[in-house]
Amino acid sequence: MKFQDLVTVGVKICGILLIFLGLRTISLQYSFLNALVGNGDDSIRVYTFITVLEVFLIFLCALVFIKFPNLVARKLFPKEVELNLNLSQDAERLISVFCCILGIYILSWAIPDFINNALMISFLSKSMYMSDVVYVETIFAEIVTVVEISVGLFLCMRSAGLSALVWRFRGARGA
Repeated sequence: MKFQDLVTVGVKICGILLIFLGLRTISLQYSFLNALVGNGDDSIRVYTFITVLEVFLIFLCALVFIKFPNLVARKLFPKEVELNLNLSQDAERLISVFCCILGIYILSWAIPDFINNALMISFLSKSMYMSDVVYVETIFAEIVTVVEISVGLFLCMRSAGLSALVWRFRGARGA
């Protein structure tokens, strides 16, 4: 088994999780759009377009992750690692693979949350909602989501370096 095969399995699992996230997003956005219609908001068309685009992108990513996991894994995984998996000798690389899979998982729910929070902030930024506590909570949620996206990107792109750091802290390799 190659390391790329492990990443492929993780990518496929993230695709399946994205389907559930897309279904959850549909229900959340439906209630949000229903509240906009009830308030008689003029920008309902813009919000509807962004909502449809968000749901489409989530399901498109899910489709790509499920149908083409090898392609995604090849793009995420370093080209120099093409060796077969040997669990007794390659634990450091295995940690790197799992960090990359964890990063993909974090990004799969953090990016849609970023879009949801941005929509809520733009809706609540109208003058009549600025003093609402929900507005401040949504801004803090957006800041947390940006940090989550940063962590997910770091885990995806720098998983080999993180793996080496974990390996060094565990004392498995001399400093």
